[in-house]
Amino acid sequence: TNLTFNADGAINVSATTGVSVTGGLSGSSGIVASGEVSASGTGSFTGGGVIGGRVAIGGTATPNTQLTVKATDSQDHIADFHSADDRARITIADNDTAMSLITKDAKFHIGTG
Repeated sequence: TNLTFNADGAINVSATTGVSVTGGLSGSSGIVASGEVSASGTGSFTGGGVIGGRVAIGGTATPNTQLTVKATDSQDHIADFHSADDRARITIADNDTAMSLITKDAKFHIGTG
């Protein structure tokens, strides 16, 4: 494992077998990682962000689509989506068409935009 300090105070860690952190890891100007990154427990992302590649939530480590959500037990209630106002919309789109699932005022609609 190599630990170096840049002139601007940044710490660089390189290891051939991995790096383990206990007690927490934080950064105010960003944390950059490459290779396989995993975590357990609870956490959150605030302020927005981008995740490249494929994302799995739940019972799969190898998603075959951009987003895979899989229940880890026998529950059939897999996800909740909540709007901050009285209209909620989920849009499904290809390169030239967009359709939405919309709920408002106790009614459910399927429509464009």
